[in-house]
Amino acid sequence: MSGNNTTEAEQGTFTAVILPTFYLLLSIYVIIVNLVELLIITRIKTSSSTVFIASLAMTDLTMGIFAILPSSVSFLLKSNSSSLFFLGDILCDITGVISNTSLFASLLSVVCITLNRYIALAVPLHYNKISTNQAAYMMTAIVWFISLLRSLVPYFKLQRYQFNPNVGMCTYYTNIFGDREIYYYPLLQVIPYSVCFVFLIFCPLHMTALLAKRQKQSANMRSSLRKSDDNGGARGAFSKLRNGSLRKPNLHRSKSKAKQNEQEATTTTLLVVLGFVVCYSVNYFFICYYFAYLVLDKWPFGIPDTVYNVLETLWMMGINLNSIFNPIIYLFRNTAFKTELMKMKHAILLFCKCSTDPGMHTVIKGTSSGSASYKS
Repeated sequence: MSGNNTTEAEQGTFTAVILPTFYLLLSIYVIIVNLVELLIITRIKTSSSTVFIASLAMTDLTMGIFAILPSSVSFLLKSNSSSLFFLGDILCDITGVISNTSLFASLLSVVCITLNRYIALAVPLHYNKISTNQAAYMMTAIVWFISLLRSLVPYFKLQRYQFNPNVGMCTYYTNIFGDREIYYYPLLQVIPYSVCFVFLIFCPLHMTALLAKRQKQSANMRSSLRKSDDNGGARGAFSKLRNGSLRKPNLHRSKSKAKQNEQEATTTTLLVVLGFVVCYSVNYFFICYYFAYLVLDKWPFGIPDTVYNVLETLWMMGINLNSIFNPIIYLFRNTAFKTELMKMKHAILLFCKCSTDPGMHTVIKGTSSGSASYKS
């Protein structure tokens, strides 16, 4: 009995102290990091990629404000012991709609980012015609409209969001269509998630194959040029041009930089997709598990309560951690983001120095003739 009491006490400490504290710190970090990412996006050149990245950052930011933060507060207040949301029914509906919208919009935003990168690799000559800023804005609007419409489904059946004490969030329970649940649930959950997950698995694999094939072709071309180089005629001129003897280094540098940027963008996208698939795998498991229950009219296999609670915790952690992985990947992998992040860091340090040392204002004014700097 003493061993069981110790285990229950440890579980109570984990649920009442460690987990809510982790969620609270996580929500603060998610909000700060995604705000920094959105601020950096406003400072760099607008493109179709940055539009989709901004959409993904907005989903992570809203998840931090309306999902992770209320969940951590509900655990800290121990309101998860009851079936009532600590902020009331109206705010339960609001947070439930926004978090559910952001959850599905995050999935569709990652799909748009992957598709945009795939087009750049598969048909690079037509990329600027296909993936325009206007098309990106339209796709983003469609993503958020579909996600919002999907989150309003309970209200079509005159039902409201309910507080789920196991995860500390306001969600709608699955059985809202009664006997027709088996027809509507695949349309709302199984089919959209399955199609997106299949796309997010096979499309990056094809992207990796295309990038490897392009690198192999480039290596074979360089190897054939070395073998056929006789330093005479047109081949000799081309060899000297390639080697920089004819003073044309900018062409080689621009091509090399373009290849480097392409490889960097593809690697960043693959990391975002990998993190998303891993973090949302438990969520997809729950969707398929409940669909199997609807089809078989019984649970396909029994899951102990302890394992089920662990899976729910992993589901919540996976979704929350994904809101951190996305901005971190872009802030520390993308060159444009890293450059703007360093500029912001230097600006903050300079502001702090000016605040603590008034004499720095005169120094900055005296040294601002050569390049742009902050003015007091």
